Amino acid sequence: MDGLNFHYEEVVDSTNTFLKSLIQEGREGVVVVAETQTQGRGRKGRLWFSPPFLNLTFSFSVKIEKSVASHLPFVSAMALSTAVAALYPSLQSRIKIKWPNDVYVDDKKLSGTLVESSEMAGGFVQAIVGVGINVNQSIESMDPEIRDKATSLKEVVGQELDRTELLEDYLAQFNRVFNLLKGEGGVEKLLEFVSAHSYLDGKKVRVQLSKDEVVEGVVTGINHNGALLVESSKGSVEIFWGDIEILV
Repeated sequence: MDGLNFHYEEVVDSTNTFLKSLIQEGREGVVVVAETQTQGRGRKGRLWFSPPFLNLTFSFSVKIEKSVASHLPFVSAMALSTAVAALYPSLQSRIKIKWPNDVYVDDKKLSGTLVESSEMAGGFVQAIVGVGINVNQSIESMDPEIRDKATSLKEVVGQELDRTELLEDYLAQFNRVFNLLKGEGGVEKLLEFVSAHSYLDGKKVRVQLSKDEVVEGVVTGINHNGALLVESSKGSVEIFWGDIEILV
């Protein structure tokens, strides 16, 4: 990820989609940063709206072995967690990772990541990592439907942050954790961090696996494959993908 170039736009459909078009034109090593996304989205196609000049919405791409590509959301979450904790050490114990890709502070969502991958030759994938971070937005300006579920760094620390500094810190941490992942024992070290900061541990959840398949139970941890473990009435279930609703 060395030698990144920044491409700034005030308005795009989505930073992931815009970056895909740049890659198709042969441009590599680009970080697309936008103030407004008209079709910003999160996991499962959910819309992600962010008012301009307050938060961070950006995308970049990495090439990685297919065997570990599924861990990229964890890499992003660990990168942001460590970047924020370095800036504000008092937040370290309050930052949690909600499997598989959200960062929470004090039970409220601070950030989300959407990873979209395409296969390449030689067992590699090209992954586009799209990140949204609530930085300087006030609770009052958030959509009423999410005010009790979301937060921003400004709300948490009581002052505005330099968004450029935070972006640079996040990318530096992502590069560090990405290299960790690729090294010997990297997956284990990454999952150890995510497990230690798990937001869902001990919570009763309902996981919608498909239209007709639902698992209900208590989260007991994350296994060596990065799957969420849920103790249900039928025993322990490994969750690799699903829509999670917290019940208790």
